[in-house]
Amino acid sequence: MKVLLRIVIFTAACSSSLASSAPYETYRLSTVGVSGRTVINNVGEFAFKADAPYNYPFYYDHFVRMGPGWVKQTLDGPASDVVAPTKLLDSGALLGETYYGSGYDKPGIWDPYGLLTVITTPANNGAALNGRDMNGAGTVVGSVFLTNTGSSSYSLPVFWKNTQYTVLDTAGINKGSASAINTVGQIVGNVDLAGGSKAVIWNEGQMSYLPSTASSTYAYAINDQGWIAGGQLALDGYHVALWRDGLVTDLGVGSVRDMNESGMIIGVRYTASAGERGMLWHDGEAIDLTTLLDPARFAGWVVRDVYDINDLGQITASIYNRSLYRYETVMLSPFAIPEPAQFALLLAGLPVLLFRKRCSENRT
Repeated sequence: MKVLLRIVIFTAACSSSLASSAPYETYRLSTVGVSGRTVINNVGEFAFKADAPYNYPFYYDHFVRMGPGWVKQTLDGPASDVVAPTKLLDSGALLGETYYGSGYDKPGIWDPYGLLTVITTPANNGAALNGRDMNGAGTVVGSVFLTNTGSSSYSLPVFWKNTQYTVLDTAGINKGSASAINTVGQIVGNVDLAGGSKAVIWNEGQMSYLPSTASSTYAYAINDQGWIAGGQLALDGYHVALWRDGLVTDLGVGSVRDMNESGMIIGVRYTASAGERGMLWHDGEAIDLTTLLDPARFAGWVVRDVYDINDLGQITASIYNRSLYRYETVMLSPFAIPEPAQFALLLAGLPVLLFRKRCSENRT
């Protein structure tokens, strides 16, 4: 079924434009039980946190992975609540935060079959951990939060590979974090200096600063082309920054949430007149995602926040209606995808879809 949905999405994407002027389809994921922060992969799967029903064992919150055909799979935490999903790979592996007790969070990886591996420090000393990203090789990057003898806390950038735990080089700076990793293992994040945060990249373990004249910068996402999305401080607040080929481009006011392989950046911009709005930056253009909602179906709704974007340009987001005092989770897609009731009808067209995909692969 996963192969079928991958082919369906591939065919639809090839017949659609990702240009910002094209109308986006908007799907109310709340109608199939999706709520809150939602991550998405390239084969039509979602993962989100679900509140435990009253009669659920131990009353713990849990993750739900929704696969092809809108089929749900429950992913439980380690006898405790889960916090938030972080990354969903095309294989179905999910990185998320779990509440491990005593006030500590720890990242966990659920494999495609739902088996959980909790990531810990070698001594499992109770230090809080944060897993921010994971690549296809299963390498996780994030932070470990430690406490000095004087009870002041600090964080260090780390990565985990095959249960091996490594603190990244910070050139003697005792505070920083790792935010993202790409397929080839390049890691981006930041270190904290006296004058402000500085965006950095680690290549084969060696740290380098990203160029900028701003007093404070951060790096939040990196794709396989080596493009880096983050932020830099300006007179009117933080601006979205894109580092590409050794140069930095200022994309205007906003904060970054994610970036895909095409360089499409999603984030949030705040203005006094409109409040917080979900944004898309692509090809030098800043797009208010509220303008991509169908005004007939979503009158009175605004895109308040964004969660994730896949390589097909599909975006998971939170919309808000002030008059109804209600939030909903949606997916904005530059092409139509089947609703749950229509999915079974795709089986009849599978031979045609297979033929089209095979022809496309032969052309490349």
